[in-house]
Amino acid sequence: PGVHPKTLQPNYRFFDDDRHFYSLRNLADDAGRSVDDWIVPFEVPTVSGSFRFGAQLCEDLWCDDYTSHGDPLDTYGLFAQRQVDAVFNLSASPWTWQKNDKRHRTVRQTLTRQGESGAPVPFLYVNQVGAQNNGKNVLVFDGDTTAYEADGTLAAQAAPWRESILCVGGGADPDLLAVEPSAVVTVPVDEAIGPRTSTTEVESVLSATVAGLHHLDELRGGGRYLVALSGGIDSSVVACLLERAFGAERVFAVNMPTRHNAEVTQDNARQLAASLRIDYLSVPIEDLYGTVADVIGPLEFSRSKGEYTRLVDENIQARIRFSDILSGIAAKHDLLFTNNGNKTELALGYTTLYGDLSGAVAPIADLYKVQVFELGEYLNHVYGEQIIPRNLLDQETVPSAELSEEQDVTRGLGDLIKYGYHDAVLRQLIEYRRHPVDLIRWMLQGTFFEHLGWEDTETFAEYFPDASSWLDDLEWIERQLRVSYFKRIQAPPLIVLSKRAFG
Repeated sequence: PGVHPKTLQPNYRFFDDDRHFYSLRNLADDAGRSVDDWIVPFEVPTVSGSFRFGAQLCEDLWCDDYTSHGDPLDTYGLFAQRQVDAVFNLSASPWTWQKNDKRHRTVRQTLTRQGESGAPVPFLYVNQVGAQNNGKNVLVFDGDTTAYEADGTLAAQAAPWRESILCVGGGADPDLLAVEPSAVVTVPVDEAIGPRTSTTEVESVLSATVAGLHHLDELRGGGRYLVALSGGIDSSVVACLLERAFGAERVFAVNMPTRHNAEVTQDNARQLAASLRIDYLSVPIEDLYGTVADVIGPLEFSRSKGEYTRLVDENIQARIRFSDILSGIAAKHDLLFTNNGNKTELALGYTTLYGDLSGAVAPIADLYKVQVFELGEYLNHVYGEQIIPRNLLDQETVPSAELSEEQDVTRGLGDLIKYGYHDAVLRQLIEYRRHPVDLIRWMLQGTFFEHLGWEDTETFAEYFPDASSWLDDLEWIERQLRVSYFKRIQAPPLIVLSKRAFG
């Protein structure tokens, strides 16, 4: 038995360790001693003698971000100097986009550095499985426990997104373990074995989102869920996610058309609900929408006449759908209804307060629109059939809120957002913290498309016939991202899938 305090403590994004823990660095300072003096291995008796190991806690892995006397505060290296048999990193590390690739690189760099100065030792990363919430958003943990060779190469990985046992150096009787036998991976020390087949990013996105939905369900003690099924890609993907998480019998769908909703999208909604075998209602709101519009239209203050614009008319429809119809149905049937917005729309404020911004959880709000399309394709692959209509995935039916004649999908008219291009720009501004000036510099240097990771120059030329129109659009993106914060802070909890999630 023993105690090993946290050495390195993150205080960024949703981490706030200094608020909750007193670090080993502070303890060492208080005692007037070096951190090195506190790095003491654990020793466990075994049949053949004893096993000495070092214990890291989560952030200790990312030691290059912390220094002591100008060098990384590398507890792995300190344990290796003490001739341990292995170092374990015990983590509660949330899964985010490309996080595991970065972890592999970091471990390899750390072990390589130790190999240059002394004898490296095997490294084992042990991570939590499941989900938690921080009172704002839902954080998901993929497990992905990994054994690394002393040179940093991957020896083996446990199954992701499930409790599992990774046995390295000997067998284990599955009957003695509190997991199903298929969750046990045994790696003999004298037998070379590669890592398990790599999980693709979209596979992990699906698993992460379902894990986040399960967390919400566990907090509630179970229940049933309602989705506003418009016949577009976002609500179609959300409906599939709910069905994957909870089964068809616990998922309900409602379509709420007006004269602006085309037959093709209404058919999409009906067909998807039928394919998923979820309960479905069509509730036309044309009359209610007309009544509210007739009331709002002529209203005037003595000092403000106001103007009944197209945007006012569109937002009335969105609020009727969510604040009145959907929330009323949810209350009557004891259902939780979802928010179907994606990260692109949330970033640009392309959502209506007290309308489609409503909901108990936002399953895809940390996915850009292009990622939603990718997830839709993958869901059809998982189902083994065409659940999400092809006209959506091929964008034959363009993404559209269908709130006015100017958003008539039968004429190819849709949202103002330039999906694909705007997704790529927002990813640079949000995920990589680029400034619009960086994008202008890339354009002047001729490296814009390379940096952006989006190279559809033909579509770009259609969007922007001249430099002025491109700059106007870039300024619009920056402004929308900046001023729409008041909508984002009123959004429902989202499932964190990136290192720069809103909330």
